[in-house]
Amino acid sequence: MKLSYLQRKIALISFAVIIVICATGIFVNRLRVQNNPIINNFTIEKSISDTDNGATITLKQGARLKVILHSTYWKFNTIANGEIVKQLTEPAYAPDKSVGIPGTGAGTVIVEYQAIGAGTTAISASRTSCGEAMGCLGNQGSFLLHVVVN
Repeated sequence: MKLSYLQRKIALISFAVIIVICATGIFVNRLRVQNNPIINNFTIEKSISDTDNGATITLKQGARLKVILHSTYWKFNTIANGEIVKQLTEPAYAPDKSVGIPGTGAGTVIVEYQAIGAGTTAISASRTSCGEAMGCLGNQGSFLLHVVVN
């Protein structure tokens, strides 16, 4: 099968376009990595959620930590020792709009922290409601994360 001049030219241009698109994607991805605060120094080394309740984590000084709890009813408490870990952001509440029913607590609350000194401390949060007009049972109303910084 012999290709016409026009078919060869279209194939060559298509190949060149594919190469440019691939190269652009690689370049853009590298830029994202270089400018992404989650990847650069003082990075968010750990992302913690409800399933880590009661856990102990170890961070290096300067490391950042993101705590994501799945309910807008959570209220973060003051850090036990602010000389070891400092809170970088106020709680960011993001209701889950797909639920469509206000007052259910569906959504997340996110707080970021930074390890600033060696030692041990705790990050905690609490809630009294675990759903629409539903109280929390047992340890459902408390979150505790032990943090060791070295």
